Amino acid sequence: MREAGPLVCLAALLLIGLPAAARAGPTGAPGEGGTGPVSPPLPTEIWGEAYYQAATTDSTASPSLGVAQEAGLSINVRSPVGLEVLADFIVPLDLNRDISPETLVPQLFVRASPAPGLSISAGRQRLNWGTAKIFSPIDLLETRANPLDLRPYLPGISGIKTDFFPDESFGMSIVALPATDVRWSRGAARVELLLEDLDLDLGFGIVKYGDAESSDRVGLLHDGALSLGGVVLYEEIQLRWGRESVYLFPGMSSPLDGGGQPVFRGAVGAMLPVDFGLTRPSTLLVEYFYNGDGLSAGEAREFATRYGAWQEAGYPGGAQLPVAFASLGGLRRHYAAVSLADVALDRFLLLGITGIAGIDSALGWLAIDLEYEVIQGTAFAIRYEVGHAFQSDQPTDLLMIPFCNRFTLSVTTGYK
Repeated sequence: MREAGPLVCLAALLLIGLPAAARAGPTGAPGEGGTGPVSPPLPTEIWGEAYYQAATTDSTASPSLGVAQEAGLSINVRSPVGLEVLADFIVPLDLNRDISPETLVPQLFVRASPAPGLSISAGRQRLNWGTAKIFSPIDLLETRANPLDLRPYLPGISGIKTDFFPDESFGMSIVALPATDVRWSRGAARVELLLEDLDLDLGFGIVKYGDAESSDRVGLLHDGALSLGGVVLYEEIQLRWGRESVYLFPGMSSPLDGGGQPVFRGAVGAMLPVDFGLTRPSTLLVEYFYNGDGLSAGEAREFATRYGAWQEAGYPGGAQLPVAFASLGGLRRHYAAVSLADVALDRFLLLGITGIAGIDSALGWLAIDLEYEVIQGTAFAIRYEVGHAFQSDQPTDLLMIPFCNRFTLSVTTGYK
């Protein structure tokens, strides 16, 4: 019954979306007990997509291959009264995989628009802000602790979000997230200004943490994008007090940082079209990320020494890798990324290449994507990823990438 709960809620919400004529009795002409001519109600709209994915991986801990399969379904429903429901379901197809119900339902929320320019959504949803294309430094609502966490389907978080856009040049978003056993409660607000004459988009925000021990914890956010013809320049800046992680494992004597110092994160990038003389222009993306949660060179050496001693002692405290590293904000501070997307090898065949390098860690990650659109709305995709540490004296680098090689095959189809 616990797994069926989201489906029951969705069915109930679908009933809300039935046209009014289906729930009310017939109306006749005036004088015959009716209310006069009534315009036909708008139909209920249903659309979404379904996918199947299979991935084979050799982990950094074991060279043996394993295959993981999953299927997903996305459902969007919009009723005649403007009520919208969105649900994502992910079903693991390997019976030996232990996945929690929270992972199986990344999104399940209701969105209403009670007035023009006003939208309110409540439930489990994705709440991502900012302009960066690869990294997400200002996203304090669902921060990716690992800068190399590039999953296309992030799990959502429960909360309420209100968006108010009275016109095309100004907007405001307010978010409230309750506390869970793994994160503090948070309240956040963001204002967006669009200066069309200057082709400039600016955003300013603040996040307030509800941590009982540090109720004064706040984060300040800023993002911006400038269009110069076909070139887009963008940036994100985050300043907050207190690290998300203090780099302390069970069995270690003390953390590297007390967690009370200001932490700065930021990203800058450029996106521009590139014409190879193919059926469509390609897109070149260059992005740099400064990870304030990462380790400096001195901290990295100290961390490696402590980690080596902890490893030799048999991981006292019972922590297991790579789970123990999931809370880290990234082992190093400087990352760069280059992406070439939408390379049209054929009218229906697209190539994409993305590479990330840890500038101060000699760490590399490369992904090659090939997508073929069989018919409109249905496509096959193949992705190959490789992670590599170029220096053998940095044993902790690849722990941020839990595989050496990964090959993924997927098929996605949309419906309406």
